[in-house]
Amino acid sequence: MVFGQKAGRGLALIYWIAVALFLALFYRHLIGDSMDYICLQYIRSGAMEDFKAQMADWFSVLENPGIKDVVLEPVNDDQGPIKLYLPTEDKDHILNRAVAG
Repeated sequence: MVFGQKAGRGLALIYWIAVALFLALFYRHLIGDSMDYICLQYIRSGAMEDFKAQMADWFSVLENPGIKDVVLEPVNDDQGPIKLYLPTEDKDHILNRAVAG
């Protein structure tokens, strides 16, 4: 009975070593492409703060009742995991109507 327990522990140890080696070799491919990792990198790089500042500028213009013909400054193209569909030249386009609404 004692020999069986030692063999079971040995197999468990080999299993966990194999899992650790697998994760060490493929960690970047498994975790690096996940949305959580991409968002974390976007926040840590400071790009999120830049995006927030750009959106604050946009909303200050859009929410100002004194401005009738709104002209928005272009935003940084590097939006990371956040996808912002920019207004177009077409006044009747759904994106422009959503922003105006």
